[in-house]
Amino acid sequence: MWAQLLASNIKKQLSYWSYYTEALMTSSETLLFGHENRPDRSKYPSAHNYYLDFAYHFGVLALLPIIYLIVVTIYRAGVITFSGQAKAQTKVLFIIMLFFILLDNSVKVGLKQPYPGMIMFFLWGRLLQILDQHRVRGAE
Repeated sequence: MWAQLLASNIKKQLSYWSYYTEALMTSSETLLFGHENRPDRSKYPSAHNYYLDFAYHFGVLALLPIIYLIVVTIYRAGVITFSGQAKAQTKVLFIIMLFFILLDNSVKVGLKQPYPGMIMFFLWGRLLQILDQHRVRGAE
């Protein structure tokens, strides 16, 4: 019973992803700048993927700052961790944020929701602040 329910849920989610991906790829203008019209919410309520939903509505160009932040976060955390400067709390916060940013938002739109989004962006900003403090101390 659970397997059938899970399979139908995955099938539905894949159909949403397929629709949003195909709609995004209709033209180069749509890919870069997004759609001007919302999809029929009764058939396709959401992409159930923050990045795909964001790209659909605003285009791939609008994703560039978020992609930059993801790359900077991973790079800085990697440098600090491999240099042995990272505290356990920083590593835990990085793992939590990595989970939310990459995995959780690939199957939900948590960053788009008011309270979860505010909390995640706050924690992400705090992590970047901690990583920046490590970087500044390392330069001294």
